[in-house]
Amino acid sequence: MDSNGSRKIFPVKFFGQAGNGEGVAFDLVPSRLRIRTNDEVVQGQDLTFEVEGPNGLIASGFATVYYMIEFPLVLEPTFEFEAGLKLLTPSESYARLFELDALSFADYREWTRVPNLLRVQMVGPGFFQTTFALNLSRKGLFVACETEVHKGQIVEVRLFLPKQNIPLSLRGEVVHFLSREDAKKVYGLPGVGLRLLPLQQKDKERFEQYVEYLEEKAGF
Repeated sequence: MDSNGSRKIFPVKFFGQAGNGEGVAFDLVPSRLRIRTNDEVVQGQDLTFEVEGPNGLIASGFATVYYMIEFPLVLEPTFEFEAGLKLLTPSESYARLFELDALSFADYREWTRVPNLLRVQMVGPGFFQTTFALNLSRKGLFVACETEVHKGQIVEVRLFLPKQNIPLSLRGEVVHFLSREDAKKVYGLPGVGLRLLPLQQKDKERFEQYVEYLEEKAGF
């Protein structure tokens, strides 16, 4: 599993049978990358990409789209679509990105988080909000939210898992809050990063089974 991802943002162009587009690339690792764009991409399609790296380097590659998320407009996203690209063949120019001193990497999460769009309700002191979880891991999640919360604060989250009638109730500790202003700097969405508190065994099994399904689907 690739866990060390670049925290830098790069311009990107892509070309495929479904059409061409441009946007930004982020979370680069040697075998995959993620992009955000206003040009629709199709999960399962193959495409060629060009990342504009440091020092004028154009890093190109041939990849397949292994996931695609269309953000609800109610979240006011900078880019409408997010997609994950998995390299199909080794690329010398893309590998060059990882040899440059200007490109630094940091493993800052205990578990790799899997991109996903899942309806949730979040409840905390003085607020109740229906929104979306944007990624999940076995130990935490990131929830789109503009209500300011504080590090260490405890909130309740109800996850509406697909094909399940009863939402999964969790409690999480706030470890990070990303404001709208800071989110714009990385072309992302404002929200809160939560570390899950201990779950009852049956709830833990339900949650981990769903995360395992997402990991397998994404090829992690």
